[in-house]
Amino acid sequence: MQGEIEEVPPNPEETNIWPDQIVDAQLAVRWLRSNATTYHVNKNRICAMGQSAGGQLALMLGMLDTNYPGDESGVLGSVSPLANCVVDNSGPTDLDIMIDGQIPYEIAGLLDSTASSSLDSASPIRYVTATTSPIAITQGTSDPLAPPGQPQNLIDALNTTGVPNTAIFYNGRHVFNGLTWKQTTGVLLKALQFIHAEI
Repeated sequence: MQGEIEEVPPNPEETNIWPDQIVDAQLAVRWLRSNATTYHVNKNRICAMGQSAGGQLALMLGMLDTNYPGDESGVLGSVSPLANCVVDNSGPTDLDIMIDGQIPYEIAGLLDSTASSSLDSASPIRYVTATTSPIAITQGTSDPLAPPGQPQNLIDALNTTGVPNTAIFYNGRHVFNGLTWKQTTGVLLKALQFIHAEI
């Protein structure tokens, strides 16, 4: 019947590997920006926020001002995919940095390959430029999933290129683990206050 949506059964052989995630996320930003009037959104104040792997995507959204090549990159292709600000909560920033010589399974599952080129292409630190949007980073000082040097290497790169940023370190683990609800709210409030002051 016309107008009905055909249900397609899932294909167990299909996987969602990099760069599918950033291609979809950029499309979401382009769609939101192109429908900003309908949903009463300020298209110049779109902020991306994510946790863990979502933090990595949020960072990429604040760095890439062109569409990452992929099957959806041409949809609304003339609309900017760049988020105007980023809040990164415990997101990996440099996938080439490993823990004890091993690539964490969370990262290996993101990629089709553990080759250096694949790791580089999904590493936000590789995309820092002077046009990168303001970034707030929250990170636990006892995060077992944060390889040595993260996120300090990213902070250093942002400072070198003059990108506004703030880092809020807290005494806890991955994505606010170990914090009370009130403490978590306090950390996020500081991040949002920074963003509000920048855009």
